[in-house]
Amino acid sequence: MEALCLELQDAHRQCVALLLWRLWTLDQKRPVTREIVTCAVDAVTAWNSEVLIPMRVVRIGLQPSRPLFDHAARLSLRDQIQTAELAAERVLLDALERLAPDSGEVVESPLGAMEAMIEVWGHPAPITLLARLVAAP
Repeated sequence: MEALCLELQDAHRQCVALLLWRLWTLDQKRPVTREIVTCAVDAVTAWNSEVLIPMRVVRIGLQPSRPLFDHAARLSLRDQIQTAELAAERVLLDALERLAPDSGEVVESPLGAMEAMIEVWGHPAPITLLARLVAAP
């Protein structure tokens, strides 16, 4: 599933946190409306632009070797930023979890639900990849 999520992220501009959240809501039988999906997309968009993307830019900027900077210190800083980035993603997932209503009756198909969310997200993804994601263990 990890490789599939990364492919959706890197090649199709999908947000892994949003995908995982929607899969979780389906698994937990939480009835998510289009309005809730829109709130989730808005939250993700803001968090990505204000928090996650700046962290990634810094982390990636620390990858190449820089002759004047201590190699071990640079890698240590990169690791610390990566840890903070993962913590920021966890904060996002926690916020998304709070958006989901309690368990109830879910009548939509998992693939249809993922397609509807992708439509709100605004970046298309191949149906074959979404189907693989929905079917993943």
